[in-house]
Amino acid sequence: MFDVTAEVRRLSEATASLASRDLSGLSDHERLAAVRALSTTVAMNESILGQLLAGLEADGVCDRDFGMGTATWAAHETHGDRRVAATRVNVGTKLRGPLAETGELWRGVTSVLSTLGRWPMPRIRGSWI
Repeated sequence: MFDVTAEVRRLSEATASLASRDLSGLSDHERLAAVRALSTTVAMNESILGQLLAGLEADGVCDRDFGMGTATWAAHETHGDRRVAATRVNVGTKLRGPLAETGELWRGVTSVLSTLGRWPMPRIRGSWI
């Protein structure tokens, strides 16, 4: 098994390095290609985050260790909106089941929204969008 913490740290360092660069000198073609690649990366990161949050929720880690739900803990730690965190937890939890699309989503082969958009279940699709 690989060291997830080390992999996430490397990802964060690479992202910080790129974010600190001046990208204004890129050509139109380079910017278009970068937007496509970054969009895929964002979808993969969202799927990783959803999988991690769903695992914390399923195991009751945040309730046990911090006395708060996973969404509340995630919003507190990231200084983010609790509603956004709750949506990530809910979608991640729903995708833990034996759905055919789950493996595809977790691997980041397709974006979260396009995968959810193909599902014939408006209740699940409506909870994300």
